[in-house]
Amino acid sequence: MEKSISQKVLEKIKQEKISPKSRWNFWLCRAIVIALLIFFVFAGAFSLGIIFSIFSQFEVGKIVGRPHGMGILFLSLPFIWIILLIFFAILAIVEFAKTRHGYKYKTTYIGGIFILVIIIFGAILYKLNFSDNMEGYMNKNFSAYSHIVRTPERVWSQPEEGLISGEIIENKNEKEKIYLRDWDGEVWEVDYSQALIRPRVKKEIGEKVKMIGEKEEGRKFRAQEIRPWNGRQRHVEK
Repeated sequence: MEKSISQKVLEKIKQEKISPKSRWNFWLCRAIVIALLIFFVFAGAFSLGIIFSIFSQFEVGKIVGRPHGMGILFLSLPFIWIILLIFFAILAIVEFAKTRHGYKYKTTYIGGIFILVIIIFGAILYKLNFSDNMEGYMNKNFSAYSHIVRTPERVWSQPEEGLISGEIIENKNEKEKIYLRDWDGEVWEVDYSQALIRPRVKKEIGEKVKMIGEKEEGRKFRAQEIRPWNGRQRHVEK
């Protein structure tokens, strides 16, 4: 008499000595999957928040207006954060597929939902200044960071392209000149006699600013526009 499927299964279980997993083991696996899912979503949102933070400092419109603006902008893209964003978004989608009901949904639907969630949380982290603080912390405490990521400080430290930034260390109002220490510690004499100075710029000692203009001989710079370094209170000190 031919064996039934149930009998075959039982014999297979006995032969291979298969034992059922305990309930706590099952719940532990589910908890790990959910924890990883939450982590990947947060990591993706964190990466996107950093991208928002960096781009807010670039002032894309001003850079694009320079002679080699598009090239400067492309080379300044935070590729490492973009790669991490894509990586964590994919991991989140893959991890969701492992959940109890993940198999029921199409990958495109799941991907769209997670991208939306990451964008929302990334925007929240940026608005709360969390991204600014973390990007500033990494820039300040990890010397390799500015070599991996083209930070706003580096983007606005290209005098040959008409972009410099740093901290005002002296202001000679009568000569319409200020002395600026850039992020590398070099001191520049800046002529602002014909510059457009934005209202929030006070030209005070210790104030951080960014400038658009033309490099002259030596460490001299003729400013065409002076802008505040960051209205969002970037937490970076050099």
